[in-house]
Amino acid sequence: MFRKSERVFYFVRHGITAANQNKLWCGGDWDIDLHDDGRKQALGLADKILSLDAHFDKIFCSPMKRTIETANLINHKSNKDIEIVENLREWKIGSWEMTPWQSVLPSTDKWEDPPGGEAVAEFKKRTAAAITYCMNESQSPLIVSHGALGLILSDHLGIEERSILNCTLYKIFSFSEAGKIRWDLEELS
Repeated sequence: MFRKSERVFYFVRHGITAANQNKLWCGGDWDIDLHDDGRKQALGLADKILSLDAHFDKIFCSPMKRTIETANLINHKSNKDIEIVENLREWKIGSWEMTPWQSVLPSTDKWEDPPGGEAVAEFKKRTAAAITYCMNESQSPLIVSHGALGLILSDHLGIEERSILNCTLYKIFSFSEAGKIRWDLEELS
């Protein structure tokens, strides 16, 4: 069945960091740089974006080092305006920060408030506000942010949960189906 797209935006999770490689939780209070592998990923994605059907007109980015660096490396060939948006910051995960992934495995079908961190309800509210802002400021935005934000965004839009991989371009689009607006996500790279 053909589905006509209503609105489109693009999403990229930052490139790999040392925390990703060491399987450590890295939330909104641990501001680390990209690993060399993450820089290579972002430069590679810049080339892929030029060859893909990804027509974004502005980049919106989390204020964290790893996302700013990713956005700048992706943008070195696209030359779009980049705007830092505080509400695109990664989830503040309190005492989970810098701990091994295996030590805390919250279920994403039942999000849990992290001890000493940002409540899930606040994180969802902040994410919704950030996406609304970006969509109001741009016809076709590219959002460079974080894994947890990508997952909570998918949850908010009713998109079946998928992995949000580092430095992968996702097209997120709405369509009308049976008189209702629905959202879906497509991996482009």
